[in-house]
Amino acid sequence: MEANENQKRNGRRTGIDAETEKIISMLIAERIACSGREWGKTYPEEERQKTELIERWEAILKEQRPEILRENSSFADSIIAVTRGELEGLYLFGLKDGVRLMRALLRV
Repeated sequence: MEANENQKRNGRRTGIDAETEKIISMLIAERIACSGREWGKTYPEEERQKTELIERWEAILKEQRPEILRENSSFADSIIAVTRGELEGLYLFGLKDGVRLMRALLRV
């Protein structure tokens, strides 16, 4: 409920309606994922090492403590959700600031 009120209030200040904000949020999430893929292409050796380390860690957990693997997955998902939300917020605030700046400049 509170998030919807904030969206309405922010939307009134920037002229961005809730539906447009959702679309922008989806585009931002896609951009964040894309930059991760690009990093892997730019630094393939580091990406390979990271992938191997994760796979070894998961194999050890699966073999020795499968219940920890489930908890680890859940924990990793929550970290990713928080990080995604923070990055999305930064991008969204930047877009809103850009809209406000553009409108101020158009009035000059």
